[in-house]
Formats: sequence, C-alpha cells, structure tokens
Amino acid sequence: MSLLPPKARNIISSYGRQLVSAVVGLMATRLLIRKLGLDTYGGVYFLLQLGALVDIFGNTLTGATARFTTQTVAQGETQKASGYLSNTLVSLLGFGLVALIVFNTFAYFSASPVQNIPLALLNLVVIALVMTSMSNALAVGNFLREEFVSRAGVQIAANLLYLGVLFGMLMFSDFGVWAVGWANLASATLALVAFYYLCRKLAPELKLSLRLISWSQILELGKFVGWMLLTYCAIYITRSGTLMAVQRFGTPAELGRFALFFQVSLLVLTALQTFSLVTAPAIYRCLAIGNNTEATAHLESFLFETTLFGSFAVLGLWLEGENILQLWLGAAAPHGMSVLLASAGLLAITMGWSTGLSVYLAGYGHVRNYGIVAVSVSLAVVGAAFYLMATGRNSMTQCVIPLIVGEIGKCLLITQVIDRPAFAFSRLGRYFKKSAVILGLIAVAALLWWCLHKMASPNNWPVVVLRSVVFALPLAGYFLSLAKSKPIRSTRGKAT
Repeated sequence: MSLLPPKARNIISSYGRQLVSAVVGLMATRLLIRKLGLDTYGGVYFLLQLGALVDIFGNTLTGATARFTTQTVAQGETQKASGYLSNTLVSLLGFGLVALIVFNTFAYFSASPVQNIPLALLNLVVIALVMTSMSNALAVGNFLREEFVSRAGVQIAANLLYLGVLFGMLMFSDFGVWAVGWANLASATLALVAFYYLCRKLAPELKLSLRLISWSQILELGKFVGWMLLTYCAIYITRSGTLMAVQRFGTPAELGRFALFFQVSLLVLTALQTFSLVTAPAIYRCLAIGNNTEATAHLESFLFETTLFGSFAVLGLWLEGENILQLWLGAAAPHGMSVLLASAGLLAITMGWSTGLSVYLAGYGHVRNYGIVAVSVSLAVVGAAFYLMATGRNSMTQCVIPLIVGEIGKCLLITQVIDRPAFAFSRLGRYFKKSAVILGLIAVAALLWWCLHKMASPNNWPVVVLRSVVFALPLAGYFLSLAKSKPIRSTRGKAT
C-alpha cells in the first residue's frame, strides 16, 4: 500500500474499516440472537438506540472540533486549537453526565423502561459511548495530518476486540446481556488510549489542559453543533416524512420496497462519504488561510469522485441489485426492484454532493445557511410526496423523483448562499481526460460482467460476487491515475 499516493491509502483503509465494521455487526447480531434469544436481543437493541442519542451528539461535536481545530492550527493559533479540543472533551463528559441523570430519572419513575435489561447496563453503555466520542475527538490529530490509515487501524482493532470480548463472555461464561456492556467498554477503552497516543504523536502542538476551559469556546462549539444537528433533522424529516406518505396512501408492499430503497441509499451514501472524510481537512485548511481557489479545487475533486464511484454503484445495483436481494431475503424478496435500486444509488450521489458542499460551507462559516436550506428543502420534498401519493401518481413519481430533484435543488440553493468570488468552478476541464479513461474502464467492466453473466447464469453467492467484483476494476484504475497525476498544491502546516 506504500506505493499508493496518500489519498488512495486513506480511501482504501477507510473502506477496509467500513467492511470490518459491517462484518462485526452482522456476526455480533447473530451471536446475540443465538445466545440470548430474539426477545432479549430486542431489549438490547432498544438499549443501544437510547445510547445512540449520546453517540449522535458526540459525532456532531467531534465534527465541529475537527473544523475549528484544523482552521486555527492553519492560522498558527495552536493554543486556541488546544482550547477547542480541551473544551470538547469537557463538554462530552458533561453531556454524558446529563444523559446518565436523565436516563436514571426516567427509570426511577418508570416501572420497566427496558424489559429484561438492568438499568446499570444502560449506564455502562452510555459511559462506553462517551469514551468512544472522546476518542473520536482525539482523532483530530489524524484529521490534521490527513493520516487516516492508522485511524482505520485503531477502529478495526477496537471492532475486533468488541467481537472477541462479546464472543468470550457469551460462549464461555454466564455474563448474559452484561457481555454487551463490557464489550463496548473494552472497545472504547482501547480506542481512547490509542487515539490519545496518536494525537500526542501526530499533533504535538495540541495540549490538553483544564486551564484552557473557556465558556466562550464551549458556547461557540455548541452553537455550531446546534446548526449541524438541524441538518440531521432535515435528513430525518425527509426519510420519515416520505415513508409516512407511502404508509398513508400506499400499500404495505410499497412501504416495504421504499424502506429497502432508503436502506440501500444509506449504504451507498456511507461509502461515498469516505471521499468527504479524506477531503475535508484540505478544504478547512485552505479556507482558513484564505486560499479559496485551492479549496474549490479540492471540492471539485470530491464532487468528481462522488459522481464517478456513485455511478459504479448505480450500474452495479441496476445489474445485480435484485439478484443480491433475492439471495439475501429468499422468497420474501420483492421483484421488479432493479430501477428502484438504481434510483437509490442516484439519490446517494446527490446526497453526496450536498455533503461536500456542507463541508465547504462549514469551513466558510455558513453552517447555519446550510441547515436552513436543508430543512426547507426537506419540508418541500415531503409535501410533494404527500401530494403525489394522495393524487394517485405512479409509485416512482410518488417518492423517488421528488427526493432526487430535491437534493439537486438543495445543492443549487447552497451554491447561492456562498460569496461568488470564494466559490467558482474553474477546473472541471482537467477531469475530462481522466473521465474518458475511467469511462473506458467502466465499459470494460460492463463487458466482463456481460460475459460472466452469459457463462454463469445461475444466481448463487459465488457467481453474484464474481460478477459484482468487475465493478471494482475502475476503482483500481482511478487509484493508478492518482499516483501519476499532479496533486493539488498543499498548504499543509503553513499559514500565508
């Protein structure tokens, strides 16, 4: 992997982390259901969802910390950057304490908040999640240096430790549901210690001290987090509102199809957001020192990669998505899903565009504008879905088209709230040659898929996986092009 350029290494390691996380999640779910039973697993899942409220706040706050810390370091204000990190850790501890008080108060007045799940286990899970959020905040050292390989390595090790502890406690002891809490705590402890070490090694200029605690910085972070949470609300409004429209005016079968549509779209979007993760540090740093031209160039690169690899996903979902569903769900799999699955990929591409633009706006200080635009568009999309469903339009028109058009409209509106001199695409032409090469690879991949489809028509896992692998060939081609192309001029470590 050392022969690859840093960006390719970051992308590959991030995808590896996502793959391991997905496999560990599936194996842990199977283990919990087999050893604890479906009823107890339902209680455990509900408990983890309660804890996820802490996780959402933690992820949002650490995202804000990455932005403020990166920009202040780029401007040479290392003490201020250290203050942001110190205040983030204190805020996470405070929020965790408040969450524990709220959950315990609720349990005190409720006879049975979670059936068969002790309250002390909820407290243990909340503590573990707070520790995980603190480790994510300390990962700002990796973010600053754009070094995501070691970050992915720590997260993979933490996932494997979680699975190992869970397996050992369930298979060789009688811990029962407590295994979930201790496995989460062990994983969080490993991540916290490892990221603290990496932060000290990669970003020695960042110091942690109680003397840096400042209410003004805590309020600044809180205000930023509040507007970022508004964007999460917009996503929830869009998905829940659209499903409510289908549930109100459609059939149960249509509701199930669109639930799968959103699940697939979320999976593709999660994969595409890897490009946002590895591009965000450069965008934040360039905007902090006033280098808007390079910041826009990095954004262009992200939009190109999102469109390119999202197109691979659309093609794969169109050709193989329904086969995968049938192998996964068996007789319960819905038929005629090819177009809907491909549309899920298209929605993920448009949502990926708005993700990149949100990073640019956050770096430019317009996160409030993004939140307002996102909520406004979400309400319009849900209104359109209700109208189309109520008037009996075609199912594709009912939900899919308003969703995709709404995301495109959001992107266009977002570009209007940024000052034009600071945001102007001017380098798209330099991607045409690269696009032609990649399109050629896509054509080769499609030809290989057609040959494999003719030679191995039965649908079983080995055949479907083999046919799907061909869509990864353009990914290798793109990484090779990164190694040979001239990188965008770096501003790492210097303020001008």
